[in-house]
Order: sequence, then C-alpha cells, then structure tokens
Amino acid sequence: MRPEIAEAWKTPEIEEAIKELQKLSKDRSWREAYNDREKALRDYISIMHERFEEGLEKGIEKGIEKGIEKGLRLSAQRLLESGMEAERVVLGMSLDVVAEIEAHRMPLHTDVAEKSKT
Repeated sequence: MRPEIAEAWKTPEIEEAIKELQKLSKDRSWREAYNDREKALRDYISIMHERFEEGLEKGIEKGIEKGIEKGLRLSAQRLLESGMEAERVVLGMSLDVVAEIEAHRMPLHTDVAEKSKT
C-alpha cells in the first residue's frame, strides 16, 4: 500500500469503523444476516435480468410481427394499385384485410416507397 493511502487510513473515524467491522464479523448472527441480505440482492438482480430479457424478447417478436404486417399491407396495396383483383391479392392475409386496404387506399410512406423503387 502506498504510504499516503496507509496514512489516510489512520484517521480516528476509519480506525473506529475498522474496529466495529472486526467486532461485527465475529458475531455469527450478524454475518448470517449480512450473507442473507447479499443473497437476496443477488437473487433480485438475477430475477430483474431475466424479466428484462423476457420483455426484450417479447418486444422484438412484436416488432417483427408488426413489420411483417406492414410489409404485407404495402405489397397488397402495390398489387392493387397495379390493377390486380383483390381476390388474387391475399399474401397470407384475410380477404377482409385486403378489402380494407383496397377501400382505404392507405398512402404509402414516401421513404418506404422511394427505397423500393431503387
């Protein structure tokens, strides 16, 4: 240990804290309570990590589903705009969804439409 650090440990407050820790560490019930608290904290962190991972996975799955649906709707809209009949534009969607797209002719997002033209 560097001399300046060793010297800093010689303050009355630090010496008192060290004595108190040494006294408490000899007390079995205090050590058990401390170890129980540490275990509870580790368990809590582990559970929170698992829940975060589960939530992240569910969020990714939901995002993928929305992206697929958006892509299918965009494809259906383009096919309808090109003159294809609604009955032929199913693409894994129900005919009701295709009819809804045809009826509403949702505007294409310009950034998606422009990227697909290139």
